[in-house]
Amino acid sequence: MDWGSYIYSLVNKPIDEQTKEDREMILFADIKSKFKNINKPEDITDELWSYYRDVKIDTVEDSRKVFYTPLEDRLRDTQNPCNSSKKHLEVKGNVIDKLCDLLNIPKEGYFQDHIKHNRIYEEDIKGSDWYYLVLAHNWELNELYTIEVGADFKENPLRYFKSYCLKVMGISCSLKQPRGYHPNDMEGLWNEYKQKDIFRMHYSDVFPKPRYAPTKMQKCCHDFIDRKIAKGENLTANETLLRTHRKHVEIHRQQPSCSKLLFISRENLNLKLLDEEDFPQNKQNFTPLAFDNKGGRNEK
Repeated sequence: MDWGSYIYSLVNKPIDEQTKEDREMILFADIKSKFKNINKPEDITDELWSYYRDVKIDTVEDSRKVFYTPLEDRLRDTQNPCNSSKKHLEVKGNVIDKLCDLLNIPKEGYFQDHIKHNRIYEEDIKGSDWYYLVLAHNWELNELYTIEVGADFKENPLRYFKSYCLKVMGISCSLKQPRGYHPNDMEGLWNEYKQKDIFRMHYSDVFPKPRYAPTKMQKCCHDFIDRKIAKGENLTANETLLRTHRKHVEIHRQQPSCSKLLFISRENLNLKLLDEEDFPQNKQNFTPLAFDNKGGRNEK
């Protein structure tokens, strides 16, 4: 019996006759069919498992297609009063465009190839067009996606940003909480600022004498970094290192290689997004067999 026939036989067993091993093999087969370089169960990392569990591939595929949809098609979808199957392409597309501007993802080449390691901070988001579009269209976005623009989004946008990147665009990322400091973490930047005379030139009221208390230096370092960011200036290596201790969303270096998403590009797709078949309903091959009712691995 070949692999396909074997898995087919497991799937078609009555549920009450499926063993734990059967269910695990069915789950492994589904992951193997959707992601590249999965040859054995040990190849499924915690990150990949979370991605498989939390991300609906059809939703991500649709979103990336919207990114490449011409503006005239987006407007046609919005302006046609007889369009009973409106896909809200204009709102979706505008928000996706601005997210990709923030992440430096261009419309040329494969979308997947342009997802690079990055750290996005609250101040980056609040200074972006994406942030203001989400504020303006929050009720529509709540209707369009399963993730919610929370009441605290205006003050704390990182949580929604992370969910939007992951669940709408399929970009693997994580929300990093602020970390404490050890004096050794600060020493490089303190020495740099002393050499450049930053403390004396910009914070003479804090340091009237050359006595540099660590807590005061730390506060001034953060303030000076914020000033540079506000002016659009590049940070030094030591400043960048200190900034990583702040709360932020980290875009992972290694992205899951989902076969269905790898080659989506403007050049490769002959998009007809206003046709129903281009926006299939989300389908799950055998989710009830793979998950328990809490979204975790089914251990039965």
